[in-house]
Amino acid sequence: MSIPQSEVPKHWNYFLMLENDLAQIARYIEFHEDNYETYSLELSRLLVSACGEVDAAMKQICSSLGKKLPANPNIETYREVVSELLPKFASKEVSIPRFGLMLTPWSNWLDDEPKRPNWWKGHNGIKHSRHTEFQEGNLKNVLNAMGALYIALACFYSRRGEEHRLPPVPSLYFPKGFYGGETFAAGFFFYNFIDFH
Repeated sequence: MSIPQSEVPKHWNYFLMLENDLAQIARYIEFHEDNYETYSLELSRLLVSACGEVDAAMKQICSSLGKKLPANPNIETYREVVSELLPKFASKEVSIPRFGLMLTPWSNWLDDEPKRPNWWKGHNGIKHSRHTEFQEGNLKNVLNAMGALYIALACFYSRRGEEHRLPPVPSLYFPKGFYGGETFAAGFFFYNFIDFH
């Protein structure tokens, strides 16, 4: 007997694949602030892929909140919807305990004059002007874009996470305060993310 296709968490599986690709990079580049400006073709590929998936996830979130989006929504459209209906979203932090990193990838939305996240600007640079903006495909932007995707999926799949129906757990990204080292239920890694309102 197979699992109905609607039950397969496609966005989550894609995140895990990208996260696995990112973990492989750690064999060559230490995930440390000293290396944040390191850029490469592989980092550029991951940035574009992660941001494309952020776009898809944010559309799903807005739709699940009952908001009808314009034909071509953008990051500002998502900010307006999410800031209104999920006010705690932009302040969520994500950790990468293996490397002692803590990220708040949506924090630009918290500014007095909210703006696009830096990693999203980097993505646009790579996407539209790769010949002059290649350095935007750097470690800092990729780590934050992947963290933003993790937060978006934690929001979108929060019900599944609460019900322990979203295995397997990630290998790098966890909510703030998780330090690993023990066996835990498949839904635990969403515990700190459940309240987005």
